[in-house]
Amino acid sequence: MADQLQANILRRMVRPRKEDLVENPLTSSRAVRMALNKAAQESVGLSLTVKEISEAVQPLDETLSILADDLMLIALQRGTAPVGLIALDVQMRSAILEMRTAGMVADQLADNRPPTGTDKRMCDPLLSELMQALPHAVTGTEFEGWLDAAVPAQLMPSVKAARLMLADGQYRVLRLTVALNGDDREGEVVLSLPV
Repeated sequence: MADQLQANILRRMVRPRKEDLVENPLTSSRAVRMALNKAAQESVGLSLTVKEISEAVQPLDETLSILADDLMLIALQRGTAPVGLIALDVQMRSAILEMRTAGMVADQLADNRPPTGTDKRMCDPLLSELMQALPHAVTGTEFEGWLDAAVPAQLMPSVKAARLMLADGQYRVLRLTVALNGDDREGEVVLSLPV
């Protein structure tokens, strides 16, 4: 009996008080970070670290003006209509190709080259996994509903083509900088859909 009493007292002494508990709420950027990490690992076995996420809400023209020429642009559509885009830079798409062909990410930077249809097909598993995971991941955050039912579709040949395909309006743009193969290489993912 005395042993039980002593055990109960010790348990209460080491238990944190309610005011000592720190809540770590799930933020929208943390949810996106976790979804990308999980999608990359589960789809192509790519381990990456999201180093930075930036967010902006801006008109379509501003959104497209910040996109570099070397990005592979893929339309995101709901139903049959393109509504946004997801873009991968040359380092990110090369890391995916390297994982799918050699099983590892090379140490050296990939050469800059225009994206091809083969690049898109090789990246499709990660993109599909990411766009399936994101709506669930952001539930309860400010991004809830923003990504619902958006699926990767066709390759957009250029920023000019994207301007013709997408409707004018305000777009939320997420830019994710990711570390590939430790800190040896950095890649970028850009995600943009109407607010």
